[in-house]
Amino acid sequence: EKVVRRLRAKTALPIRQIVSEIIVQAENLIDIEGPEDTEEDRPMKTAISNVAPGQVVKFHGEPCIALEHRTAGTLLVTAAQIKSSFGSTNNFAVSSFREHLNGAFADALTEGHADELITREVDLTALNGSKEYGSCECKVAPLTFDEIRRFHGLLPRPESWEWSATPWSTPCVDEDDT
Repeated sequence: EKVVRRLRAKTALPIRQIVSEIIVQAENLIDIEGPEDTEEDRPMKTAISNVAPGQVVKFHGEPCIALEHRTAGTLLVTAAQIKSSFGSTNNFAVSSFREHLNGAFADALTEGHADELITREVDLTALNGSKEYGSCECKVAPLTFDEIRRFHGLLPRPESWEWSATPWSTPCVDEDDT
């Protein structure tokens, strides 16, 4: 919520529901949040590599869910849905949404330390199999359809619809009616 308020103040962009992801490199920035924690409890610091998938952690105060540990870091998603607009294209690689997530959003989320986020490759294969959009590298992105399916058991039920980085189709496929 704090991040969303900062983003609105900085960018004035309309926001629709998405799940953004963050791959975290800095292990000492994670606070574990347990069900028994109270406001008076001091958060426990732990290495992100010791956090079990599905565990809620705080990254710069923002509740996130650990999804999986990777060689370069840990894949996290924000625990709360974030509202945003995808833009005028369904190609995440060239969308204003990608620019927003990897600019103002990443800056606000990391309190100006976006270098703590690790660049990853996002597969933009469409649901119908078109590979026209290829892939893109970025630090923050909505989950792909395949990732949503893969991490289904770890993700909270969305309050309403949300974006994925996966397009339904691409212009090449749409033009030939396939």
